[in-house]
Amino acid sequence: MARSRLRPAPGAAQPEPTPGFAAVGQVLTTRGVHGEIKVLPLTEFPERFNRGRTLWLGGQPRRVVRSQWVGEVVYLRLGGIATIEEAAPFRGTLLEIREELLAALPAGEYYLHDLVGLAVVTDDGRPLGRLAEVLATGANDVYVVRGEAEEWLVPALEDVVLAVDLESRTMRVSIPHGLEPRPLARAEPKPRPRPRGPSAGGGPPSPPA
Repeated sequence: MARSRLRPAPGAAQPEPTPGFAAVGQVLTTRGVHGEIKVLPLTEFPERFNRGRTLWLGGQPRRVVRSQWVGEVVYLRLGGIATIEEAAPFRGTLLEIREELLAALPAGEYYLHDLVGLAVVTDDGRPLGRLAEVLATGANDVYVVRGEAEEWLVPALEDVVLAVDLESRTMRVSIPHGLEPRPLARAEPKPRPRPRGPSAGGGPPSPPA
């Protein structure tokens, strides 16, 4: 089964990682007054947040001073951040690592940043568009493929995703029977401003009686 690693944040707007880096978490909010941050993990390797590890935040390397898991989120104290005022500006910011530190994955599994942007074609060579995002549904990932006028939701299954070629930046898929694209919503044109003054055809406004 084709899977992607480094999970997208569900339902949350996520900024693009810094070039040369990969996102492993996203700061949700702060906790307490001593600079602690609440982090949503975007990785399947929880050891990334262990005490003593180095993460990049806001373009600066930060050592993990304290790490506490609560359910599916992790609370971190990072070096150089000691007050709530210092932590607050990082809400929504990605926690990153250098790409060369990413672990090698088994065959058939890919990192999210490797998949996004791939040109997707069918097994008979028909172009569908580009892979725009990956949805985590529980049973399997779903690849959102967007063309010029329509969007496909392609399940990431062995019999659907036939080949992934990262060198040529292409993915070949077999569309399951009954799967249909959905049209992309077009932006509603903005109304044109109404002309004012003499050019409107009514001449200048009459003075009040």
